Amino acid sequence: MGFIEKIKKSIEDRENGRGLRGKTVVDTRALIELINAFEALDSAERVEHNKNMKGRIRHTLAEALEALYRDQDRHSDLVMEIVMHTLKPLMEEKYQQKVILSRR
Repeated sequence: MGFIEKIKKSIEDRENGRGLRGKTVVDTRALIELINAFEALDSAERVEHNKNMKGRIRHTLAEALEALYRDQDRHSDLVMEIVMHTLKPLMEEKYQQKVILSRR
């Protein structure tokens, strides 16, 4: 019997919770197995979620840039100016970090 079946059997056993005010006693080993299995699945899902999140961010950015381009009567200069205005401080910060690291 797998750990999930053991836990389900404990929960469904009416005698198990008698006198415990609605609480149920569950086998510790089965519960530990369940937690370990859940943690492995949870970790894998978090990694996959982070990968998908980056893709969604890129897609959203592309859609926003396209909407801005169309909103500005297809003037790409204005769109590029906004992009560069946003990226410039980030690029300068990265450059400063490289300079600091190269001096060490």
